[in-house]
Amino acid sequence: MTAIFGKGIAMRVVLTRALFLLGIAAIGIGNPLWGGVALAQKAGSGVDADRAYLYLKVAADGGQTDAQARLGEMLVKGDMITANVPQGMSYLEKAADGGNAGAALLLGDILVRGTYGVAADPAKGRALLEKAGEQRADAKAKLGEYLLRGTMMPADPKAGVTLLQAASDMGWTRATTVLADAYLSGSIAGIPADQARGIALLHKAADAKDADAMAKLGEYLLRGRYMDANETEGMAYLRSAAAAGSSRADFVMATFLLKGSDKMPADQKAALVLFDAAVASGNSDAMATYGDMLLRGRTVPLDAVRGVSLLKTSMDAGNSRAKFLLGSAYLRGIGVAVDATQGEKLLNEAVQDGSTEAMAALGEALVKGDPLPKDVARGVPLLEKAAASGNARANYLLGEAYLRGGFSLLQSPEKGRAYLQAASDAGYLLAQRKLGEELLSGNQLANDVEGAITRLTAAADGGDSRAAFRLGQIYLTGRDGIPQDAAKGEALLRSAMDEGDIDATAALGDRLFSSDAVDRRAEGLALLQRAADEGQARAAYLLGRAYMDGHAGVTVNTKAGIDLLQRAASSGFGWASIRLGNAALKGEGQSRNTAAAREHFKAALASGATYAVIPLANTYLKTGPGAAADPKRGLAILSEEAEKGNLDAIRQLLSFYGEGRWQVTEPNRALWSKNFALLERFGTPDDVAVETVLTELRRSSKPATYAKLATAMASLPASNQSGMIGRVLKVSPNAFVYVMQQRLNDSGRYRGPINGRLTGQTIRAINVACADAAGSANCEAPLSIATGAYIVSKF
Repeated sequence: MTAIFGKGIAMRVVLTRALFLLGIAAIGIGNPLWGGVALAQKAGSGVDADRAYLYLKVAADGGQTDAQARLGEMLVKGDMITANVPQGMSYLEKAADGGNAGAALLLGDILVRGTYGVAADPAKGRALLEKAGEQRADAKAKLGEYLLRGTMMPADPKAGVTLLQAASDMGWTRATTVLADAYLSGSIAGIPADQARGIALLHKAADAKDADAMAKLGEYLLRGRYMDANETEGMAYLRSAAAAGSSRADFVMATFLLKGSDKMPADQKAALVLFDAAVASGNSDAMATYGDMLLRGRTVPLDAVRGVSLLKTSMDAGNSRAKFLLGSAYLRGIGVAVDATQGEKLLNEAVQDGSTEAMAALGEALVKGDPLPKDVARGVPLLEKAAASGNARANYLLGEAYLRGGFSLLQSPEKGRAYLQAASDAGYLLAQRKLGEELLSGNQLANDVEGAITRLTAAADGGDSRAAFRLGQIYLTGRDGIPQDAAKGEALLRSAMDEGDIDATAALGDRLFSSDAVDRRAEGLALLQRAADEGQARAAYLLGRAYMDGHAGVTVNTKAGIDLLQRAASSGFGWASIRLGNAALKGEGQSRNTAAAREHFKAALASGATYAVIPLANTYLKTGPGAAADPKRGLAILSEEAEKGNLDAIRQLLSFYGEGRWQVTEPNRALWSKNFALLERFGTPDDVAVETVLTELRRSSKPATYAKLATAMASLPASNQSGMIGRVLKVSPNAFVYVMQQRLNDSGRYRGPINGRLTGQTIRAINVACADAAGSANCEAPLSIATGAYIVSKF
């Protein structure tokens, strides 16, 4: 009986194994352990799946563990048959209890993560993975990865590395790739960064044709991350990874080819093909990026419907960046109607996922109160958390805020610099430019010219046209110890202009238009016209002034000039309003009208052109067409502006009360002293020094005092010197001559004694200097304000 019974058992085992194989064959799977061929890939309807289920169920119910494992997987995942998770879990547990490592792996993974609606049980899941790991490298790798990162169980990086290394030694390339990432990033506690080891492991996995490893290695070579950049080799690895089925590789190549590099030109057509391939393969990063492109109409035609659809699909796959992108779109109305509520909801979800981009975006919207209600108490912590995680935008925003005391933060230049430095080091162009500008100005941060140029250059090299524009301006004239390099300055302005910076177009146009070379002047005129046509106010002003004055060979066209000046003035360019005011006073293209001039000067002053206070006050000091004199009102305007710190007004009042002005005011020591105190408060030490010397000149006119004046004046900006020389002439004609002699001597145009006497030799030197093409239009008699202004501005 025993023999017969034993034969019966043997026959049953053979039968159930045969039924299992028939089930596998019905589905069309060559590997009976873990196939994956969808029924849709076979011809026919559901007949094969029904037959497979029948065969597998009989075999599974007969105790065949492979059948239990495969049937359990199909039921849990709804693979070719209707999902029945409880029944599937039951089959998987039976298979695992029977020693099936594949079932233990799948069951353990489900329980660790709580997927398919099953309640998570990390402890039980870990035990199953440990059991499966006794036979399978992929189970060791799975558990090792969970322990390394602390996924749904306490992190144990050392144990994780041990398991991953064992799986790698068994030839499981996924484990090798994960280990490589851990050593390269150095972001896992207890696992110090080891770049050499990480690169070696990544190469090992890539050489074994692991698609993920090839994709990562290709990306790192392409970006120059962890290793020297090698775009050709990087693209080769990425192509191999894509051929092996890596949608990540398609995505990385697509994003790179959108912009290209110095060594590898952009290929947008190829990039879009790769995006389509990555999207079709279900890559959530590609869906997010491509969806955002469609929403913005960037590189591809605007298609908001598809863009939103792709972003939502990416979100459904758990992509937090898609939540950030779609949330930002709703918040700012990018391709969709503004929906601040939905935008905030999505950004909050992304924040919960740990997205630093979302933290920065939501924090910015809250601290600025746009478009969400202002809530600094919520916004600043979000920015701080994002900044601490390395988000460049958050670091930049906090840096700016601390520099000026924004977002209700106490002003702290030290903190501001630290945040800007972090953003700058991360390659954030706005931060590089901002930090460079602050270091150059010396206002909030200590002046550091070398550091400023380094950061502005980095921003310009990175494509920031504003940084290139600022550098171009600096090199054109030289400043703060930076030597003048006009050729470099022009090249930088051209670079910024080519990037679409209209201010750079205007600046380059101004530079070329001032040239003596006819061809450069012609190009400059064309550039100014282009900038003016695009609404650049300063270009319109310069062009309008040229038409009014016939500058640089331009034929006078008063009507065109006034039209351009009005365009510039309407944009708030104060100097255009000043020139329009002067035109009204002189009757250029119109009848003389002092009342109209006053309105132009008032507009100029309101726009921030502080010098406008001088011509505005002058319109009240004497009667003109359409306006009666009102000296008290004129002096009151000057006094009001002086109290605000307007240095032009202060200087004018010092002149009035120091030297007096006919029919306006007599010299007045008390009022002079009051305005001198304002100069000490608002002016520079050089301003104070010049005014002090002028006071000495009123008391005693001696060559030693002339020399002190000449030295003090030389320290002032050129524009201030031109205005000051008129006062010098009024206080002491001899001091005026002394300054002329000094300037002409320094430029090699005068070799006589410097003593303040208007000798024949001095007059001849002045006449020679004024004989230049530019000088002849500006100079008058040797002892005239116009001549003095020309000499001190040119020499």
